[in-house]
Amino acid sequence: MTEQKKLTRTAFGAMVHRDLLVQWRDKWEFVFRVAMLPFILILVYGWMLPAVGILPESFPTHMFLGMAGVSMLITGIHGTAVPIFLDFQNLRGIENRLLAQVLARTVALSKMFVGILESFLGGLIVLPIPLIFMGSRIQLTITPAESRS
Repeated sequence: MTEQKKLTRTAFGAMVHRDLLVQWRDKWEFVFRVAMLPFILILVYGWMLPAVGILPESFPTHMFLGMAGVSMLITGIHGTAVPIFLDFQNLRGIENRLLAQVLARTVALSKMFVGILESFLGGLIVLPIPLIFMGSRIQLTITPAESRS
């Protein structure tokens, strides 16, 4: 492996490590940000509206997996776009990264990688929320797939 590739991997790891440390410092803000939208949607569409009869009782079952997917999507976008916006606006942290001896592509890939990690973590945070509020109304069954001969 060439010296430039080693330096690029080291810089990538350092940038990811720094972003994860920043997220760890603001972990409760992250949990609140990730959980608020699904909490409100689940409360209204998964619990209140089916309870008063506006939506069918089976609606929470249909909503469960879509809520996790939408939460992961929004968390991924928010986890990538907002830090980049803040870096360009107030903190000027992006300037230090772009002045490093790595390609701008490496900086962008590190931001996207942290956004992907945040989206998966957000999905794991969101999954218990529907089970807590709609647990008795969700009727999921898992059946083994038939083997093809």
